[in-house]
Amino acid sequence: MSDFGFVTKGDALFFPGIRALVGSLRRRGDEPIFVFDAGLERQQVTVLQRLGCEVVPMHLAHHARPSSLDGTHYNDSIFALMHIPKLPLDRFVHLDADTVVFDEIADMIDLLEDNAFVGVPDHPPLTVHENVCVEGEEGVVGTLFGIERELATPGVNAGVFGATMEGFETMREVMQMAYESQLALPRRDQSLLNIAKAVVQPPSAMLDVRYNFRHSFRRARDLTWTEVRTTQSVDQPFYLGEPIAVMHFIGPSKPWHPDFDKESTAFRLWDQFSRFW
Repeated sequence: MSDFGFVTKGDALFFPGIRALVGSLRRRGDEPIFVFDAGLERQQVTVLQRLGCEVVPMHLAHHARPSSLDGTHYNDSIFALMHIPKLPLDRFVHLDADTVVFDEIADMIDLLEDNAFVGVPDHPPLTVHENVCVEGEEGVVGTLFGIERELATPGVNAGVFGATMEGFETMREVMQMAYESQLALPRRDQSLLNIAKAVVQPPSAMLDVRYNFRHSFRRARDLTWTEVRTTQSVDQPFYLGEPIAVMHFIGPSKPWHPDFDKESTAFRLWDQFSRFW
């Protein structure tokens, strides 16, 4: 059993993202890194193991409602959070494979000393209702889980969060109940996570947008970093004078895809960790 570790997941198509994320994590520390294998190729697994990762086969036991996938780029590996309680960890930080991190990720780890859950709202924030319900489901959610008052509170993003394993095991039980319900779960893993947090109400800390900063904000097109500083050969974005801890390359076009702008600052911030080796 390890006190703390990082968790991510992905398949062969996301391997370049996993490798860059691992590069950013290894630059700052040697904590255990667990990678859920949702379809990696054998040589990709070997590379990750050589980098000190524990690669864990992931049985795809959970599947998104077809209605929640229309027009999206998601696959069933997004339900890796349902498998986290199997890991030999006391505390963890989960990061999507299209993220890279900077030293300030340590703030999230430190908060797990006094909190069972650490999350980051989307930006602009989405309510629990927006994460959990489609139109007309409010009553169903209330009947099943009794969280009517919580529906108006800010929700959390499922791509970047931390938890104690003890608290998350209880949340996982609620997530399984929600998965087995008739709810549409419009945001898939994020719907499950927000239902569980609202039901369990673990002692929580919420971090600001710098801990899940996007290269492009779909609902806040004008928001971006305000400067980039170079320290010890690492370029780090800052927002209003404060360092950004996590860069999240959301959307269907990823930095490793041919159509991503290779001349952009966003690409440079990611590629420095892709080339870390």
